[in-house]
Amino acid sequence: MILAASIILIDIASMQKSSTPIFSWFFILLLLVLLVFTVFVGLINIKFRFRMRDMFKISLVWTMAFPSSIIKVIILSLGSLGIMFFVSGFLIFVLSSTYLYLICYESTKMLDWVWKNYTQEGKSSTEV
Repeated sequence: MILAASIILIDIASMQKSSTPIFSWFFILLLLVLLVFTVFVGLINIKFRFRMRDMFKISLVWTMAFPSSIIKVIILSLGSLGIMFFVSGFLIFVLSSTYLYLICYESTKMLDWVWKNYTQEGKSSTEV
């Protein structure tokens, strides 16, 4: 996530100096999508044991089924990146902790959905 965020910042800086900013916007949008997948796949990886291909597939299904979650993650990510430019020291730690808490709070619905639809325990408990 840090790597994707730093690439976005470098791309924004190069876009301001470039004569053709359309390519920079394209890569910024691709990196935002990568950031969303990174967040969702990371949370699925922490809670469940799936293959990497399956985690990306589940993340893709979730993002297509619930696009509001993508918007929330992007707004939280860009908001925290924007605020981090104006704070320093201990406030960056507090802001990062708050960001992680909000991302995990927003993703509890996704983790419940994955448990119900993609695990044997979840499928058997919903059928009873």
